Amino acid sequence: MIPKTFKLAGQKWAVKIARRGMTGYGECDFTTRTIRIASSVDGKVTSDNERLQTFLHEWWHAFESVTGQDVNEPMAVLFENLMYETLLTMRGVQNEI
Repeated sequence: MIPKTFKLAGQKWAVKIARRGMTGYGECDFTTRTIRIASSVDGKVTSDNERLQTFLHEWWHAFESVTGQDVNEPMAVLFENLMYETLLTMRGVQNEI
């Protein structure tokens, strides 16, 4: 479910799984239009679900960037949780995530 690239407001963004060099689950670089997702956190490999949640969270930050909004961490967490719930409960998709 996590793309390698996507377009948002006509801008191409890249998504990378980072093997090292990260301190958290993810980051959104507005300058290079790249979302980085950690392959592991604190020595523990991140699950597919954690990576999906991280992608959703960082996508929200990308959305804020292209719409000129200030980066708002509480809103990113809210979006991540609500969209993740939506994806998990969509008919016919539960077993694919």
